[in-house]
Amino acid sequence: MIGAADDGACPTGDLVRPSSSRTVGAELREAAAQPVECALVLFSACWRDAVNITRRGSVDPTLMRPSDRSITPTVALITWALAWIAGQMVATALLAASGYSRPSEAPLPLVLASTMVVWVCLLSAMAFTSRRFGCGRFVSDYGLQLRGADVFGVGIGVLCQLVIIPLVYLPLEAIWPERFAEDQVQQNASDLANRASGASTLLLILVVVIGAPIVEELVYRGLIQRALSSRLSTPVAVAVTAALFTLIHFRPIEYPGLAVFAVVLGVSAAAAGRLGLPIAIHIGFNATGLLMVMR
Repeated sequence: MIGAADDGACPTGDLVRPSSSRTVGAELREAAAQPVECALVLFSACWRDAVNITRRGSVDPTLMRPSDRSITPTVALITWALAWIAGQMVATALLAASGYSRPSEAPLPLVLASTMVVWVCLLSAMAFTSRRFGCGRFVSDYGLQLRGADVFGVGIGVLCQLVIIPLVYLPLEAIWPERFAEDQVQQNASDLANRASGASTLLLILVVVIGAPIVEELVYRGLIQRALSSRLSTPVAVAVTAALFTLIHFRPIEYPGLAVFAVVLGVSAAAAGRLGLPIAIHIGFNATGLLMVMR
């Protein structure tokens, strides 16, 4: 349940696990029959026990209580990388099975369906990681709380799209007018909008304006940034997450604007301590951008 009543804390009473003498080796043997889990267990267990050794001088033989468990940067990055790769493979297979070698050749509904396949892989991996390495509550592990005041974030997103991003590209366009012309920067969004008609237009709006903000904020600010913030300073966590968010879009001409916008999202997530605000900002940003190319 997502709402203001949920403060994001992990439960402490009814989910306490009994202590045991599980070690790194014991966890690996238990996960040996499950290759993906084995990889996650390896990095998480080694990281956790290394921290315990450093702090206590010996490996803590007990399992952490759920209230004390947090997803480490190593586990978060492995979760993201494996899920993203798996999603890309499945999406590519879906396009190939439909007779298309590139997304630009496929009908828009198929392209959007392949995008949602990637999202399913990412969210499924995050759910597994929450159960296995977090406190077991998806909402708490990833800060998915919403409050009424978050709606003001939509206005911030609109401001970013109409004012901040144009200011970022203003000097770039002055130096390289052909490369960073407005129509070049908006080409990807324009191509999608031009391919939409009828029901596919509604689907495009749902994916771009609703789906993308929620999933991307869960993955980047909820999974990666929260995990990095547990080990690194907030500015470093925001910067690293922003870099990953920018690069993974694979559209170099959009990198300057994406980088600045990613920092805005990261700072808002860190300041609010939850994802409601950056999700609202992202919704306002995407909705404005889509309206600009559909007008």
